Amino acid sequence: MTLILCFGNPLRGDEAVGWRVAERLPGAEVGARVVACHALVPEFAPAIAAAEVVIFVDACAGGTPGEVGTPSVSMPEPAFTSSESEWPW
Repeated sequence: MTLILCFGNPLRGDEAVGWRVAERLPGAEVGARVVACHALVPEFAPAIAAAEVVIFVDACAGGTPGEVGTPSVSMPEPAFTSSESEWPW
């Protein structure tokens, strides 16, 4: 499943971009779940973890008004690994 999280404040001009995208994006037609929200909150963690793809839609400071950016995000390498034998109990 693809999850599209659209952020923003619908009362604050360009900060409402996430909500406007969510209103116009036919999630069911593209096989995605589209969610409009004010902020990224911990309650989204299970849905994000279960999704195959997550797309975040939000406004940002800087750039040209109306410009659409697609920054790439990758998973960082774990800072450490562990196994049961390493635990003291």
